Amino acid sequence: MKLRVVGPFEERMVQQIRVDYPDVAVLTDARPLDEGLIDVLLAWEANVDDIVDAVRVHPSLRWVHTNAAGIHPSLIAVLDGQPSVLTNGSGAQASAIAEYVVAALLALAKRLRELGRLQDRAEWSTNFRVAELRGITVGIIGLGNVGCAIARLLRPFGVRLLGIRRRPLPVAEVDVVYAREDMGQFLSQLDALVIAAPLTTETQHMIGQPELARLRPGAVLVNVARGAIVDEGTLVDALRSGHLAGAALDVFSEEPLPDSSPLWKHPRVIVSPHCCDHTAQTYERGLDLFLDNLRRFVHGDPLRNVVDRDLGY
Repeated sequence: MKLRVVGPFEERMVQQIRVDYPDVAVLTDARPLDEGLIDVLLAWEANVDDIVDAVRVHPSLRWVHTNAAGIHPSLIAVLDGQPSVLTNGSGAQASAIAEYVVAALLALAKRLRELGRLQDRAEWSTNFRVAELRGITVGIIGLGNVGCAIARLLRPFGVRLLGIRRRPLPVAEVDVVYAREDMGQFLSQLDALVIAAPLTTETQHMIGQPELARLRPGAVLVNVARGAIVDEGTLVDALRSGHLAGAALDVFSEEPLPDSSPLWKHPRVIVSPHCCDHTAQTYERGLDLFLDNLRRFVHGDPLRNVVDRDLGY
């Protein structure tokens, strides 16, 4: 059996697979893509274009696994008509992303960026005011592993939690769940909006000018999902007008974020380079998940985290 790895997979991880599964030949990025028939493709922190290229070169794939939780639509498209099973790393990143969201909401409420600038100038402000999370209403779009982890971590802060999902069934982690067709009612109650949904044809540019306008004046936005879910141009406009008091963005429609983007220098925007799930712990959990699935694949057992290609997650 041949396993092709796309992305910066550590040598120790390669060796672990080789020790546990001596009959599995592991091919890494150090080898050219034309290696003949490949059974399994592992995409590890890989650029989506590289993943798509690898799938095109290896039409014999029986299984494709990405350690990312979100599946880019272009990967779904390139697998169209192929029998390959597609699995993802959902669950491995949830706690790290949840911590980032809580840290971002606290940083926005406590105005830490502005405090940092005062400190840089050695300026003591006698009328500086900060806010609390307690009592605010936080809405989470996407109530999968990540969304529910965010809600659980926010609960002790005394916030009211609303959620929106494709199927509006009750979820224990939030107070009220809304359907997508009730987006307006959902947004109009929010002091903070958190995006944790997968990128699909339905969610692309889900949040634009009409949606941002429905948020309470002075609301904040945190996006830890995919940049294309939010229309960045209207986001910048809402920040400039003051309707949005701030934003924390880990993902962008174009990555790396261009130098020319006004988001870099906006005083109330926290920019991070798509890194909120990059921790040693997420990589270890992700490896454990893949190794468990590899064991299942070798023995012909059902795989975990199988992606529904029609839904995109």
